[in-house]
Amino acid sequence: MKKPWRILGVLSFSIFVAFLLGLPLQANALTLTYQNAGFSPIRFGVFAGLYGMALDGNPILAMRDDYLTNKPPSYSWIAPPYSWNTDLWTYNDVENGEKGKFGSSDPDNYSMAGYLFSKTFDVTDRNVLADLNAAIWKIFYPKLYISGFTTALNYYTEALSHPDFDWSNVMYVLTPTPEPGYAQEFYAQEFLIRINPVPEPATILLLASGLVGLAGMRRKFGN
Repeated sequence: MKKPWRILGVLSFSIFVAFLLGLPLQANALTLTYQNAGFSPIRFGVFAGLYGMALDGNPILAMRDDYLTNKPPSYSWIAPPYSWNTDLWTYNDVENGEKGKFGSSDPDNYSMAGYLFSKTFDVTDRNVLADLNAAIWKIFYPKLYISGFTTALNYYTEALSHPDFDWSNVMYVLTPTPEPGYAQEFYAQEFLIRINPVPEPATILLLASGLVGLAGMRRKFGN
C-alpha cells in the first residue's frame, strides 16, 4: 500500500498539471487597462506609436491598428486607468477562424501589419514608431493619406510585399468587447501587442509533459 504522503504528492502534482493545461482555455478572458500614451507623437490628430497598457495587471506595450476608431467624431477620450474586457487572438485564430475586429477581411492585412509590428522590437525612436503605426493604419484603412510622411509611406509600400508573413512569434491581437449601453465604436478599438504576455499553449503543453516525465523518473528511481 502506498504511503499517504506519496498519494498526496501524486494528487497535488496531477492538480498542478491540470491547472497548467487549463490556462490556454482562459487565454481570451482578459482585462486590458490603459495606462498612458507612452511616448507617442501625433499623427493625423491621434497619438501614434506604442501605448503603455496592462494585460491582467502585467505591463505591456500596445499599438492601435484601427485609425477610424481614433478619428473624430467616433473616437473616445480615455484616461488611466480605463479598462476593457478583451479577446486575445493568435495567428492561427486569424488565419483559420477569421477572428479579430477585421476578421471578415483578408488575413493578409494582419500578416502585413505583423511584418511592420515585428520592427518595433528594434526601434526606440518615437517618430519611427509613429510612422510604423501610421503605415499599419493605412493597411486596414487604405483611404488614409500618408504621403506627407515619407517614412510611413515607405513602410507601407514595404509591407505590401509581405502578405504571407508569419507573425505567430511576433504579436497577439487584442479586441476589446462592447458593453451594454455604450456605442460600438467606444469599445471597438483593437490593439497589437508584443508576444508572450500570457503563456503560449505549446509552451504549457511542453512544460506539462516534461513534468509528467520527471514524475515518472522519480517513481522509477526513487523507490
